Amino acid sequence: GLVASDEAKKILRLAGIKDIWIKTFGNTKMRINLITAIFNALKNLYIYEK
Repeated sequence: GLVASDEAKKILRLAGIKDIWIKTFGNTKMRINLITAIFNALKNLYIYEK
């Protein structure tokens, strides 16, 4: 399942990710910073294709 904040869950569902656990550090009250970090992580994600 998705274990993350509500904002992160929405983005990850749109990206097609079904199983993830997220741990955040520091001040996570700034939602835009968290969302930007998630987008950057998704951009750098390597997908293995057969």
